[in-house]
Amino acid sequence: NLPGIARRTLAAGVPPETPVAVIENGTLPNQQVTRTTLLDACGSAFCARLTAPAVIVIGAVAALDLRAVAHTRPADRSPADEAALVQHAVGV
Repeated sequence: NLPGIARRTLAAGVPPETPVAVIENGTLPNQQVTRTTLLDACGSAFCARLTAPAVIVIGAVAALDLRAVAHTRPADRSPADEAALVQHAVGV
């Protein structure tokens, strides 16, 4: 489905440099995350040999590695503070 999603999203006017993350086998030990741009999403997914099931995330949040953020959170910053920072980063 990725080629059609990318094609329709670009046709709708979303910039080709928009971040995209494709998450294969999310939450499983063999999870694989490929981060790329909307323009390169299909080629990157093909090169990474991604298969279903996968989740496609399009937009600024796709550029963030939330696992890294969670593991590097300062002790004085609460999970609610972290959520507010992520929302600010993606413009929500």
